[in-house]
Amino acid sequence: MYFPLFYFLGIIGVVWSVWYEASRLGNGTSYHDITNAVVQKAPAILFTTAFISLVITEASMVLAEMVGDYLKKRREAAAAEAAAEGRAEGLAEGRAEGLAIGAERMGRKWAEWNRNRLEAEERGEDFDEPPPSSQGLNGADDDKRSE
Repeated sequence: MYFPLFYFLGIIGVVWSVWYEASRLGNGTSYHDITNAVVQKAPAILFTTAFISLVITEASMVLAEMVGDYLKKRREAAAAEAAAEGRAEGLAEGRAEGLAIGAERMGRKWAEWNRNRLEAEERGEDFDEPPPSSQGLNGADDDKRSE
């Protein structure tokens, strides 16, 4: 990037110097006088062109790196946000599934308890089994799986 910019600015500098010398010296000026004036200014033009090209090149490289870092951070933040949303959705789905499994297990416990109660009632026996409790973590302590 440096050399194309250096050549471009160098050509502009030389053309501007030729125009300036031609307009400054007037109509009676020879090409020789204009050439001598431009050649005398050439080192200053080239050093200035080299410096400006270097500053522009380095500044654009620093800016490009800053923009690249900024875009990378934005991509990482978006990925982290998407991962957090995915985890939240997964937790909500897991919670809902767990509650459904627990409700099914408690339903089975109550159905079994009620069946035992009715059978004891038909036999005329006392039924002293306590009703199932919902304190058992939604049936998480059951040996049976709901699957």
